[in-house]
Amino acid sequence: MSKRWDDDGMMSLLDAMLFFVIMIIISGLFLTIGVTMSDSAELIRDHQSAEYNDQVRLAWMSSSIPVVSYIDSYNIIHIRNNLSVQFLLMEELHLLKDGDVAPDNFLSYNENISIQANLIVEPIYDWALWIEYGNIRMSMNRTSIDMAPNFDNFKSELGDEVHASSWNSLAFGGDGEVKMHFYTW
Repeated sequence: MSKRWDDDGMMSLLDAMLFFVIMIIISGLFLTIGVTMSDSAELIRDHQSAEYNDQVRLAWMSSSIPVVSYIDSYNIIHIRNNLSVQFLLMEELHLLKDGDVAPDNFLSYNENISIQANLIVEPIYDWALWIEYGNIRMSMNRTSIDMAPNFDNFKSELGDEVHASSWNSLAFGGDGEVKMHFYTW
């Protein structure tokens, strides 16, 4: 009986070890599949966020603002009606570069442009815009507008997993390019 118990005990032990090895292999497979699926989901989310950035940028830049105005150096009020955000920003930088208008005269103008972005960008996202034309720079985000920004400070305020759309447009009169960068995170 002792011999039989040893054989049965040995078989049970071998069965348990085989079961243990199979369970380790299956666990490893599930872990690998889970990590792969998680990575795939992350890539999909990343792609969707980048696509969202492009769509929002296009929607915002092509949207029009009903009425904005600025005051030139001769204290003449210029009213702009139903022009695209991109056109308004380019006009602003052109006027600032030429020195025809002081930056403070664009406060309400830029506030309306920022409000338009806040209406278009979903509240779960933060956004920021960096524009430059020659030595003129401007930035804005959900809560502020900076007419003399420092790029390092601007960059440090961007969130994690930021997505960017960058594009250049010929400036008015063909005098260089206006560089625009739109960020969401």
